[in-house]
Amino acid sequence: MKTTGIFLILLIISIAGVAFAKTAVRLEAEDLGIVGCSSGEASPINFTEDGYAEDGAFSGDQTLFWRDAEEPGALLQLNLPAEKKGRYQLVLRLGKYRTFGKFQFMVNNKPAGGSIDLFGFPEKDEVVPFSVNLGEVLLNEGDNLLAMKLLGTNDNTVMPNHGACIDWVELTFREQGTTVTGGGGTGETTGTGETTGTAKTIEADEMTILRCTSGEAQTRNLAEEGYANEGTFTGDQSLQWHDADSPGALLELEFQVDRKGRYAIQLRVAKYRTYGIHQFLLNGKPLGKPVDMFGNPEQDIVTSFTVNLGEVNLPEGNNKLGIKLTGTNPETIMANHGAGLDWIKLTPVAQPVTNNKTVK
Repeated sequence: MKTTGIFLILLIISIAGVAFAKTAVRLEAEDLGIVGCSSGEASPINFTEDGYAEDGAFSGDQTLFWRDAEEPGALLQLNLPAEKKGRYQLVLRLGKYRTFGKFQFMVNNKPAGGSIDLFGFPEKDEVVPFSVNLGEVLLNEGDNLLAMKLLGTNDNTVMPNHGACIDWVELTFREQGTTVTGGGGTGETTGTGETTGTAKTIEADEMTILRCTSGEAQTRNLAEEGYANEGTFTGDQSLQWHDADSPGALLELEFQVDRKGRYAIQLRVAKYRTYGIHQFLLNGKPLGKPVDMFGNPEQDIVTSFTVNLGEVNLPEGNNKLGIKLTGTNPETIMANHGAGLDWIKLTPVAQPVTNNKTVK
């Protein structure tokens, strides 16, 4: 009886698994039609044959390569077919190289995930693959538009050729009510398929203010107040700091980390015509370069943008994010030294591996 019962349970689980299974469709990038390329050149390439990648690094050793875009704003647009209308989880297989740029992916003219920096491995002349989970996107039946928008170049680039490569695009249809992990440029994997984890986004208005040495920091709805368009910030809520007296003023926030490890840090911050220049700190140590939040001098509106602060080791439990005022843009309309923070995103990272060996 016990054996029969266990068998029935396993059978039910197996049937349920089949019923709820989601089949991923993988599309080779070189098979996607190029709809438009506003700058530079995009074409299939065999990096292995050319000596820039190891055998098997990319599917069939073929990948779509875009290079020599002239300036930020350049677009590469590809046709993205879908069998039926609905929500899909979107995963891309890309490549890192020492001359590659920073990009924003878009689906049907809407941003998908956060900005992605394809710069990497400056010490070696090799393209190394990795995967990025861009989360859920809404696709129409038939043709859709997948676009890459050039944002800029990593400060450590060997040469700004603004390159990018796509190996494949994977679409997994999501039934209504299913839960999707990842999103926003998360769930990165290495060349051997080793998953490094799922990003966690912490809203600034949910973080604890530990101290504010000068001025005032509070949660505000700038869309409701008429200073921002709806949707500029998550839920139209953001943490705004203003009227700090002088450079050196510090706003310190507390956030939780679920597990000790190394994380890539992204922040969604604000631009305004009276905002200052700020240095971000994690647990008291500077992270990245000072960020100038001055902008939009010709209009009375706050806009948002994303900043990549690099990677840092974080302990489990309480951690501190600091915003330290360093100065004011000389073009400011009024030096109120403001700063705005929408969220902080933590993406677990691991040492990249190639052929099961850690790249030193």
